[in-house]
Amino acid sequence: MKSALLYWTGFGGLLALLLVAGTGVRVASAANCGGGTACKCGDTVIRSTTLSRDIGVCTGTGLRVVSGVTLDCAKRTITGSTLSPARYGVLVDSAKGATVKNCRVTGFRKGIRLAGGRENEITTNEVFTNHDYGIEMAAGSAANRIARNSVWNNRDEGIHVGAGAHDNVLLDNVVTRNKHENIYVLDSDGTQIIGNTITTNDSAAIFLKHSNETYVARNTVFYGAIYVRGDSADNTLEDNALRGNGYYFQAYLETSGDWTFPHDNAVIDGKVENTKTCLRFEGAYDNTVDGLMLDDECQVTMVPMGGHDASGNVVHTLPLQ
Repeated sequence: MKSALLYWTGFGGLLALLLVAGTGVRVASAANCGGGTACKCGDTVIRSTTLSRDIGVCTGTGLRVVSGVTLDCAKRTITGSTLSPARYGVLVDSAKGATVKNCRVTGFRKGIRLAGGRENEITTNEVFTNHDYGIEMAAGSAANRIARNSVWNNRDEGIHVGAGAHDNVLLDNVVTRNKHENIYVLDSDGTQIIGNTITTNDSAAIFLKHSNETYVARNTVFYGAIYVRGDSADNTLEDNALRGNGYYFQAYLETSGDWTFPHDNAVIDGKVENTKTCLRFEGAYDNTVDGLMLDDECQVTMVPMGGHDASGNVVHTLPLQ
């Protein structure tokens, strides 16, 4: 007969759950791992380590990673329960100079989360079928490098760059089939989105909202639009190849009731093909397009929104060759 005993463990008032089955007892507890100590669900990686086995199914956070540590999963999988308490697969918590690589992360609310800290590297991971985001930068986590990851089939966004997470680099990732936005940059400045392959979703391939000085270059985008929305300014979108959708510059109605408008953004070179709506300006003003190649069916549309005309936009395009 199984029973459960909840008891109080001294210091800090930590509650632990003892599951008693016959004469055996299993204690759910987190510890430090890394170096010569194997990691398990809930542990904090305090020394660089290479996993020798899969981890999970985890009912809470998979692993936490601290400053200066390398977690090399060696293609092992960290699996969550898919339930709400399984919040993060890998949590890089207020860390500087940490590396997470070669991990397969699935079944959590958010696959890999960088909260605070800076200058971390997330590389060559496969992050898939998580409930919210695949990879998230939050709480002002800055100057991180997110490179050569495969991020797919997450139920909300593929890669989320949250408010105040400035100067992050997203390089050579494959981001595909995420439910809503494949890459979402919200209220963040200086993000670089370079050389990614971004395909197939229900909303936007790349979504910039209230973000400035973003550099979006040499990305291959299939069947998803690039949106620039709200008070987004001084962003450069250069030499991207879009197929099946185009660029949208859209005004945004704030909760305060005020409208904000994208302005002073630039599209340089690149191409858009196999879609009728190649360029659409909705209340956006003073944006420029130069050298963008469009196929024969492409249309450029300018419409008022939020009481503001789509004015001052300068568009110079070329026929697609």
